[in-house]
Amino acid sequence: MKVANTNKQVKRHIKRSIAANKFAILSVNGVPQMAGGTGLNYSYTVGLSRLGLPELFICGLIPNDVMGGLLKRQANLWIAEGVADYAVRTDVVLRGDVKQDILMRSQCIEISARAAVHQYCSELKQRGGPGLKMAQFLYPDPNNLLPGEEGYDQRYHQPRQTPVLPHEKA
Repeated sequence: MKVANTNKQVKRHIKRSIAANKFAILSVNGVPQMAGGTGLNYSYTVGLSRLGLPELFICGLIPNDVMGGLLKRQANLWIAEGVADYAVRTDVVLRGDVKQDILMRSQCIEISARAAVHQYCSELKQRGGPGLKMAQFLYPDPNNLLPGEEGYDQRYHQPRQTPVLPHEKA
């Protein structure tokens, strides 16, 4: 994965990725816990809103290349289907650490775009207007449980973002 060092490189990456894939994925490495941070990485899309879809956001302790792959797969499914789906799915996350891929569960939930843009997704500040919608992608733990389900393994902690507020729904 290439690392953009300047704002100009980020903008070039976004422009090229949108031209090639209809969206771009931006990833940010979290500040390690030993340096006073949370250790959480996060990734988000730019460009899905131009297609009438919510932008996607994901965060957690897993590597950004894995997060980016999950967002890419989810975004491509939404583009192919022409609609954002918030149901629990089993066609996005494949567990590949076993001999045969296992279909894992995932879900997207609506979150407050205003809060996510303010806290994380700075590249959406210039692109999103008052109608910007966002969804957080939730991935399962090794036992195929999603955050919030009884028995979920907290080693895969994914802080849930601010839910979408009633006045933000269209």
